[in-house]
Amino acid sequence: MAKTKQYDNPYISGTQQYNTYRYFCKRYPDKSYEEIKYIVDNWSYKHKRHYGKYPKTNNNTSGKPTYKELEYPTYDQDGIIEIDERYVYYVDKVWSKGQDRYLKPLNSSKGQYLLIYNKDLNDNRKYRKYYIKT
Repeated sequence: MAKTKQYDNPYISGTQQYNTYRYFCKRYPDKSYEEIKYIVDNWSYKHKRHYGKYPKTNNNTSGKPTYKELEYPTYDQDGIIEIDERYVYYVDKVWSKGQDRYLKPLNSSKGQYLLIYNKDLNDNRKYRKYYIKT
């Protein structure tokens, strides 16, 4: 196995220079040993800005959708069996209104089921199994 520049690190392990040298060896493999050592020895804010991943003038948000353009998930309007204050029941799935997602079914020897909770008179959670008919 050939030695890479990273193994020839002249700095003490655990120091900022050691980590900076290692980072530049991985990030810029085409630079020579002397160039990377010069950058680490003369490290300042000027060098950080020059060798950073993105310059400050680069607009990284261009092309990304804003929050208002994203599609908000909602439950399917077709095939609803029952709707209560917490869940929307279908034949093969259940939508949780509080979590805004379909619940993941669990498997048992009797079939697939979901754990659905209701609160009793003392505000304690009482879980019940809702079996999915497939």
